[in-house]
Amino acid sequence: MVTLGPPLYVLFQQAQEALARLPGGMAAQMLVQTAAALLIMGMLYLGIHQLADVKMEKDRD
Repeated sequence: MVTLGPPLYVLFQQAQEALARLPGGMAAQMLVQTAAALLIMGMLYLGIHQLADVKMEKDRD
């Protein structure tokens, strides 16, 4: 995650700057930000469930 963070952030910033120059760019920016937030929340959700599964398996042993 640490190695992917900076390149993804740079890509996100470039996309935001490009969208700002387009007509209706504010709506597109909001859509991109919402999609990014949902992606992050989904990744956190999956990570929490994976950790819970690992913990449950360890508790069974």
